[in-house]
Parts: sequence; C-alpha cells; structure tokens
Amino acid sequence: MANYSKSSLKKKFIFLMVVTAVVVLFTALLVLRTVYMSSSLIPHKEFAKGFAEAHGEFVGEKYYPKHITQEMLDKYEYFAYTLEYTSEGEFKNVVYLGDSVFASEQLASAEADVDNLLADPSSKEESEESEESKESTGSAESKESAESAESKDASESASSEATSSESASSSDTSKEEEKEEVHSIKFYCDSLDPEIFENFRNLKYVSVSGAAIRQNYYNYYMYYSYGYYKSLPDVEQLDFAKLENLDCFKNMKNLKYLAVGYSSLNTLAGLENLSELKYFELSGTDVTNFEGLTSEKAPNLFSLSASDLKLEDISSLASAPKSIVTLDLSQNKIKDISVLSDFVNLKSLMLYYNEIEDISPVKSLTELRLFYASNNKIKDMSPVGSLVNANKVDLGSNEIAKVDGIGEQNTKLQTLTLSNNCISDLGTISKVTSLVTLDLSSNAEKEEETENSETTSSEKAEEKEPVKTLENISALAGLEKLETLTLTGNKIKDISVLTGLKKLKTLEASDNEITTIGKLSENMPKLETLNLSENKLSDITGIKDLKKLSNIDLSENASISDVSVFASFDPTVLKTVDISVTVDDKAEQSNTNIKDFSAFKKYGKATVKGLPEKFEFDKETSKDTSKDTSGASKDESADKSEEASKAESETPTEESETATEESSAESKAEESVSAE
Repeated sequence: MANYSKSSLKKKFIFLMVVTAVVVLFTALLVLRTVYMSSSLIPHKEFAKGFAEAHGEFVGEKYYPKHITQEMLDKYEYFAYTLEYTSEGEFKNVVYLGDSVFASEQLASAEADVDNLLADPSSKEESEESEESKESTGSAESKESAESAESKDASESASSEATSSESASSSDTSKEEEKEEVHSIKFYCDSLDPEIFENFRNLKYVSVSGAAIRQNYYNYYMYYSYGYYKSLPDVEQLDFAKLENLDCFKNMKNLKYLAVGYSSLNTLAGLENLSELKYFELSGTDVTNFEGLTSEKAPNLFSLSASDLKLEDISSLASAPKSIVTLDLSQNKIKDISVLSDFVNLKSLMLYYNEIEDISPVKSLTELRLFYASNNKIKDMSPVGSLVNANKVDLGSNEIAKVDGIGEQNTKLQTLTLSNNCISDLGTISKVTSLVTLDLSSNAEKEEETENSETTSSEKAEEKEPVKTLENISALAGLEKLETLTLTGNKIKDISVLTGLKKLKTLEASDNEITTIGKLSENMPKLETLNLSENKLSDITGIKDLKKLSNIDLSENASISDVSVFASFDPTVLKTVDISVTVDDKAEQSNTNIKDFSAFKKYGKATVKGLPEKFEFDKETSKDTSKDTSGASKDESADKSEEASKAESETPTEESETATEESSAESKAEESVSAE
C-alpha cells in the first residue's frame, strides 16, 4: 500500500511538473509574443503590426512591431489614409507611407494642380497663336535648314550614335538609381488614433480627410452598384473620429500639407506648432471659428479649405494670414463677407451655397482668377467688373436682373455663368469680347418667400411656372471668341441676331420660343452641336451648309414639316439627329406633320430619332453608314476606337513592364494618391 502511494505520488509529481513546465513555456511564449507585437513608438497595435510587416517586406526582412525604431519612422514624410476596394470584393481602410522623394512629388503635384487651376488661359492662347505664326512664317526656312541638316547629320551619325548610346545607358542607370531612392509602403488598418502621429516627426504631407474617404466610398458604390462587392462599411466609422485638436501633429515641424476634413476637429489649438503649413483642409469638421489661425502661427499658409462648417460669422478671419491664395468657404451660412476685402493675394475664392447678398468687398481682390458665388442672394453683379484678372466667374442661381459692371476692362474673362437668375437686360455683356463660354440658361422671375404663407399641396400643384425674363439676345452678337453658348429655358424668339459668332461650336437653346434661326452657316460656320428642341420652329433650312455639324436636336418642334435639308448632310459627319415629338405625354413619336422622310434614307438607324416605324433605309447606305451608326456596328466602331486607344497606350505599358520593381512600387503609390 505504501509502495503504491509513493509511486502514485511520484507520477502525480511528474505530471504536475510537466504541466507547470508547459504553462511556464506557454506563458513565456505569450509574453515574448506580446513583447514582439508591441511598440513603444506606436501604441496602436494594428497600425504597428501593419507598418512593421510592410516596412520589413520592402527591405526584405521579417519585422515585428518591437523592431520599429525612430530612424524608421523618420524616413517617412508622406502619410495618407483612405479607402480601397480590394480584389476580394471588400472595402478596406488603407494607409500609404512615402519617403522624402515621394512626399516631394506629391507636394509638387498639389502645387501644379493649383497652378493649372489658376493659369491664365489668355496667355496660353496668345502663346499658341504666336507658335502657329512662327510655324507658318518659318516653313520655307525650315525646308532649307532641313536640307543642310541632312548632310550634316549624315557626316556626324557614327559619332552621335556612339555618344547617344553611352548617354542613354548612363541616363537609364541614373533613372534606376533615382527610382531606388523612392520608398513607399501600403498596409490595411481599420482605424486610426491621434497618438499614431506623435513619433512621425518628419511628415510633410498628411491626409486623413474623411472627405477623401467618402469620395472613394461613393465612387466605388456607384461603380459597383450592381452587387459585385461583398461588403460596404459604415461610412461614419471611417472618419478620424478621435481627432479633436491639432496637438498630435505638434512634432511635425516640417508639415506642409494637412487634410483633416470631416473629422471631429473642433478647435485650431495646436496650429502654432505648424509654422510651415501651406495647405490646410478642415471642411466638414466641428470648427466654428478661425481663432488661432493667425499670420504669426501660420505665416506660410497658401490654401485654406473650410467648406461645410455651418459658419454664419467669418469675422474671425480678420487675423488670418493674408498670404492665402486659394480660399474655399462654400456650403456655409455666411451673409457678410466684408472681412475678405483685405485678402488681396487671393486668386481663387469659393463662396457658393451661402446667403450672401452683397459682394462689393471683392472689389479689392484684383488678383482673383476664379470667383464662384452661385446659389446665394446676389442682386448686383457690378463688383465683378473690378476683377480685371478673373477668367472664370460663376454667379448662377442668384437674383441678378441686369448684367452690369463687366466690360472692356475684363479682358481675361473667358467663362461666365449667369444661369438661374432673373436677367432681362444683358447690359454691358457685349463689351466682354474675351468670352469663350457663356451660360445664360433658365432666367426667370423669382418668387418671393413670405414668412406666414401657408400653401396646400393642391395649391402647389396649381402654381404657375416661373415667368421667363430673357428675350433679347442681340447684345451677344459680336462675341467673336465664343465657343460654347447656353441659352436653354428662356423666352428667346429669334437667334438669327447672333451674328459674328465664327468660332461657336456648341449652341444649347432648347425650351425657348424660337421661330427664326436665320442662316446659321454664315453666322456660325464651325457649329458642331445644336440643340433647338422644345421651340416653335417650322422652317429649318437655315441649318444648311453647316458642314461640321455632328449633333442636332430638333425634337418637340411639332410645326416642322419639311426635313429635306438633311439630304445635303454627310451622314458620316452628322452622327445624331432628333426630330421626334411627344404627344399627350406618351412615348416619343415621329412628327405627323412631316410627310416625306426620304432625306434620311442614307442615314443609319441609330442616327435619326423620330422616324416612322416602317421607315426603310437605302440598302447600300444602310450597309455602309450603319457601320458607324447602328447598334451592333456602333459597337464595332467603338471596338476599333478602343483598339486605337490601346495601341496608343501600349508603348508606355511595354515600357512599364521592363521597368524595375521600384518603379512598380512607385506607380502603385501614385495610384493610391489619385484614388484619394
């Protein structure tokens, strides 16, 4: 019995020792794993794990969060957090990090975007014209120089080939070395915390904007709206929700680009640490004023985006740096913009969707190139006349009754939008001869809103249509540079008064009362797109000899009876024709007033809309022209165009296949930026 007890105790002891050893070993492994999977520099475990794996994969080593060093973090100067649709059919939040070269490229791209936006199109046009004149005047000289150059090139061909091959090889080597220097990584991370940024000291470009994430989300949603995706995350969970101030960026002394839109930011506290900041985007945050945004704290600020903040008072902008060149205050509730009169360096000002009535403070902003103030309550547009450098002005959806103030001094104004106003007098518009694009659509009297008015649903249904105001457009004659003119939804009766529009390519004049069009071939010889639907036309012979016309819409003109003019058009040039009418709100039908449709026999089925059901095309022409116009052959034409475009794009594709792995990594990172 005693021997049995000793043996039993011995076994139990051994068992306990084994179990203890296993537990100790397991605990040690857990502790070791915890040590390896945590980083003192990045407390956020998921981010630290993703960063370590991505960085290690790039350098060809196995890294854990424990291996993260300050030197690694200091290598990165670019940070972007956005949304990606994966090949598995899922949406994932993704982080992109790039080194100094990559950050510099993105900053340069941001600057280039602004430069292109603010570029003076008139100077570009002048340079193109001068180049054309140089080419034409120098054609004879070029022929002579070409002959002499041929003999000279022949004698130097051997030496130049050797030199070029050496230079090409050295150039390729230098390019490879440059590409090797570019370092960018990508990893998935479901969430972010402000503490992540505390040890990224060298970041120059940071984008954690919920706006970019939302944009990608909805782009993917629209594209994959037929069920190709597996999961759609809650957009609200994608925001950088814990970001309430800017203190987490305090160590980034070189930060130049910061996008924190649609986050929980509610104060600009911490901005004093970002003296190098140039681009600041805080749209859709909880910020209610601009206190803290001063010239001392942000002396280099170039671009400020503060849309959708529900701002009513912007007087706190008075102390903001006057170095700002682009300012976006759209989609707020602003009424008074007098504080903006001191921002004399502004070149782009966005004020659309506010409650502004008086824009006189912009008179002093003579450097403005872009001025967008649609959807406000503006009645007087004369201050725009002081914007002598403006090339794009949008005052659509306001309460303007007369075009006033603009004139000969606005020599750079090329795009003007005055749609959805109540304009009846075009005033001084004839003096703005630099206009290339003009939109005067839907001008009608505005209904005054009364506070105590109570309107039943039946009364609303019986409300009269707005009274159209724009009828006389003779002031537009002589605007020789116009290429696009939109006059839709007015009460215009005669467009034959539009003389001298020799460069006009697009005329949209539907929903008017037009009865006369005159000889368009004389007034608008370059016209390509003509929309005269929903008018009162009966005679359309004026479109004859419009040799470049490719699209014409004459639908809902029930009085048209003669379409023989279309026999003179080339169906390979004129691609779409619409002569249909709608009777008693039914489907579109052919015009019963037209008795002879034979002019369309040489056209394809898809070209003409509104023909009788039993209409027969010429067999020969239907075989030939339908290749460009019928449904199936249209696809063939599209395939050919796709093949042509593919052929054009094959060269860079083949070059990219022979590029280095570093080049591939760089292109992927650039794709991420474009997606953002």
